[in-house]
Amino acid sequence: MDNDTLIGLVDLIKTCSDIEQSPYGNDNPDKRVEEMFMTDLLNFFVMLSYSSGDVHKREIKFINKELKYDFNKDTLKRYAEENVLPLEKFVNEVPLSFQYFLKAEFVRGKTLYNIYRGSTRKYIKTLREAGQEFIAVDGLVSQEEIDNLNAFCLTLENEVREYKDKDIYRSYGRKKVSMEKEEEAEESKPDLSNVRVYEPGQDYERMTVTGNREMPTSRENEGRDILGGTTEGKLPSSEERLSLADISESIESSNSANDNYSPSSPRLDELLKKLNDMIGLASVKQDVQSLVNKLNVSNLRKAQGLPPLPIEMHMVFTGNPGTGKTTVARLLAQIYYEMGILSKGQFVETDRSGLVAGYMGQTASKVTDVVNSALGGVLFIDEAYSLSNGNQEDFGKEAIDTLVKAMEDHRDDLIVIVAGYTNEMQDFIDANPGLQSRFTTYIDFPDYEAFDLVSILIDMCSSMQYIIEPSAVKEIFKTFDYDVMHKDANFGNARDVRNFRKKIIDRQIDRITKEGINSKLDLVTIKSEDVEGLHLGGGIKL
Repeated sequence: MDNDTLIGLVDLIKTCSDIEQSPYGNDNPDKRVEEMFMTDLLNFFVMLSYSSGDVHKREIKFINKELKYDFNKDTLKRYAEENVLPLEKFVNEVPLSFQYFLKAEFVRGKTLYNIYRGSTRKYIKTLREAGQEFIAVDGLVSQEEIDNLNAFCLTLENEVREYKDKDIYRSYGRKKVSMEKEEEAEESKPDLSNVRVYEPGQDYERMTVTGNREMPTSRENEGRDILGGTTEGKLPSSEERLSLADISESIESSNSANDNYSPSSPRLDELLKKLNDMIGLASVKQDVQSLVNKLNVSNLRKAQGLPPLPIEMHMVFTGNPGTGKTTVARLLAQIYYEMGILSKGQFVETDRSGLVAGYMGQTASKVTDVVNSALGGVLFIDEAYSLSNGNQEDFGKEAIDTLVKAMEDHRDDLIVIVAGYTNEMQDFIDANPGLQSRFTTYIDFPDYEAFDLVSILIDMCSSMQYIIEPSAVKEIFKTFDYDVMHKDANFGNARDVRNFRKKIIDRQIDRITKEGINSKLDLVTIKSEDVEGLHLGGGIKL
């Protein structure tokens, strides 16, 4: 088998393994998704071998070598009669393994869509390439073989198109796959107590935090890694390399050896991508990545029987308003859940008004209720410094004392993130020894630069399908650059940008109403006259 074809088939086997371990994986404990795929691949080759009417000895040799069977002409015929023939029916049925690929890519709620996007297309493309190689192995290519190959692939393509438009609870070709796990996944998240562990020395594709594979930049390098190529970059010959069946067994054995930890979360890479796609915040992204790295290494240590690293659960976010503190905290709740640090991953946001009551004894109860609602997730307290800014009769101190005790009582399944202005937050932490010992991780959120603020505005306008003309963008940049250079303590960053968007849309509405609306483009275009003379919020020294 050609190395490129083999690489494609091995990648499908790896995807089968991932699907098997996902919350939407195999509901048949007696047969793994990889095994289903290998059976479907055998049936696929048998179908092609009988398409020309007679089976060539080279086709039998191909099947026996790659799939580790010991067929002769008679035993293959009996197998075909039991599992493949008649061909007219076979080419119109959907392989069982392909049904799981459909589930993974298009499951209700799109939970796994971003991870397995394109997997069904890859399945079809790879089998078409493998089929083309197979029908040429005997040196003769018949029209019947080509027609059956095309009919089989067309059946899969039609199934993908139909599946996108139909309810998930639909029946398939030769066997209906149970869909109960989709219902379970909607109602409760899976238990992911550990991250997936990778041995040191593996390449980057295998060393991603979640185990979610990324396509290698070079298929030749991937092939050398899979097929056992030499350090000089030479791929092994077809006689030297392992068969496809051997590689499938190796992958299955590797997965079985990793029973110490739960399967990786398919969403973690997606969450980290969301973080990295945020505009600006380079230092914040690096800080969060360092936290993730530490959690991953801690789990690697546990898997090797070493003591886990001490993990600083609670954090202080410092910075001015509108710098993304709440958004990052919300992502962290999901990231820590997906890495097995938190049991639920919910995000509870509050401030002083949600913690402090007006009468003696009520504050402690109020704080306890809020903490209990956040157990298993993240409690985010915005402007936390206001808890310590009151007078002696104020109940903010009671709230702090109750919070400190709760943090100790639930230290294994609660993360508290406090946020606010840099100086005020430092005073808040310094005012209570209990807070000092529990908040040791600080992440500073710097103000945005003018270029970042312009990018944020463009994104905000795009979300409402507004288009900003280039001349208007230049005008906005000049304004934002001035505003950033002359900002004061009340500067609101992205919050001010949101208000700025409202101002320019109001201007645009007045302008097009006066000029007349002649097209859809008029409704969505922001021009330079819509932004002239406007500035960011009230935190600017004009």
